[in-house]
Amino acid sequence: MRIVVLALISLTWGTPVPAQRVGDCPVASPRSPVEVRSLHGVVSDPIWAVIPKVRVTLQKKSGEIFRDIRSVATDAEGKFDFGSMPPGRYRLAFVGPHGFCRVTVPVTLATKGWAGFELAIPAETSDICPGYCDESSKLREIAEASPTPAHEAF
Repeated sequence: MRIVVLALISLTWGTPVPAQRVGDCPVASPRSPVEVRSLHGVVSDPIWAVIPKVRVTLQKKSGEIFRDIRSVATDAEGKFDFGSMPPGRYRLAFVGPHGFCRVTVPVTLATKGWAGFELAIPAETSDICPGYCDESSKLREIAEASPTPAHEAF
């Protein structure tokens, strides 16, 4: 009996096992709102290569929920722009092509803050929990130059 158990353990150690979570998904802590002067930016992959045709939805905070206001698609250079909007609390929801995570970024549109931002959307993998992509996305400020307006998607 001991020989069989040792053989099984040896086989298990030698066989690569795909990563997976055991138990409940971690509770994603909400990202702090980014203060921005305008609602435009660039969407890229984890190595900062631009991603065209990402659906970006602008959502307005209404009580405890967010409501869709408008959607655009990123252009060939990964740029999006919602133009002039009134100051307030918003959320940007990003849905990339197959293989990329869905990401949301809370923003506060104000008279001060970032001129725009670049968001790196992580690749979707089988061993992460739904909604966990918000935490693994990267966000950085971009220069003052205004991007080319994206095409209306919806």
